[in-house]
Amino acid sequence: KIDETMLEMNRHTPLLSLCIQDLGSLKASGPGASVEIWETTSSSYTIRSSGGFETVIVPSDIRWVVIE
Repeated sequence: KIDETMLEMNRHTPLLSLCIQDLGSLKASGPGASVEIWETTSSSYTIRSSGGFETVIVPSDIRWVVIE
């Protein structure tokens, strides 16, 4: 299995986006998977994995609990 650590690329590397755009989502995806480009104006993100699904989370998506 090839992942971003083997390629020494982050998921936000422009080259990766270019490859996905060039191949198209169907060809860029693996069996039973679907890859897509997700654009954001945030300068930070994290990826939450659950049950084989990944979700991009940016700071504005997080509801903080404020202790008063």
